[in-house]
Amino acid sequence: MKRIFISISSYRDPDLINSIDDALIKAAIPERIGFGVVFQGERREFLEFLPKTSGKLVFLKHVPIEETKGTGWARNIITKDMLETEDYFLQIDSHTRFKKNWDVEIISFYESLEEECMLSAYPTHFGLNEPYEVYSERNLNNRAIVEDFTEMYSFKNTKGRIPESAYEESITAAGAFQFCTNKVAKTMTFEEYFNPWMDQEISSCLVYMSGYNIYAPREAFLWHCYANNHVGSKEKWRPLVADDKTISDYDRYPFKTIENWKRKRTFEDWKERVQQDINLKKDW
Repeated sequence: MKRIFISISSYRDPDLINSIDDALIKAAIPERIGFGVVFQGERREFLEFLPKTSGKLVFLKHVPIEETKGTGWARNIITKDMLETEDYFLQIDSHTRFKKNWDVEIISFYESLEEECMLSAYPTHFGLNEPYEVYSERNLNNRAIVEDFTEMYSFKNTKGRIPESAYEESITAAGAFQFCTNKVAKTMTFEEYFNPWMDQEISSCLVYMSGYNIYAPREAFLWHCYANNHVGSKEKWRPLVADDKTISDYDRYPFKTIENWKRKRTFEDWKERVQQDINLKKDW
């Protein structure tokens, strides 16, 4: 039985337990599923959440609000320190729903490609008050097309396009959906993570520089909630850390470090591949 490790960086998200439960309920073989969760929140919130994981294979790290340093920082902890011998790695956000039998289908799809790679795309939306029968009708992912670079080589804008075939080559590793082998996942890790906002750019760069391709599958294996407000609430319920607090002591230009790393492809190769997406703007 091939095991799947699910990475979740959660920041005060009340939907976290629902995402965990849905992954298990919808899996054909739930006993193959384990989770690595960095729970960023108050101690009271963590102690309320902890009993809800009883009977589930959930590895937890609690980070108090005043100590957290961003989504990418938390995801790096999970991939570097919590992912161990599991066969496959799946990174999601803490507000996610799954297709029935998703585990069997995503492994089968991945293995049909006959190469180690990463599957990644922007999932389609589910509404928190929608039943599965409704949101599952929206079953096509978006391949993100990079429109431009900023001066620090972050993606200035991205534009979604549904793949025309079963999958399309991509260069954007969307944070809300990354699926790959353990080996590929480990290429994205740092000893010390140094930028809280650019984890999608950094992960896509390191995977590509390590010699692995990224593919955006056309059909959805999971859904993501893009709404900012919880049902019945006018308050923002899934804020980014950067919205809540100022994060300092980071190098604003992470690629100044990465560009010197020796891998199968160079940083220049990655920039040239991203430029192909930028050039596609002319065709829109």
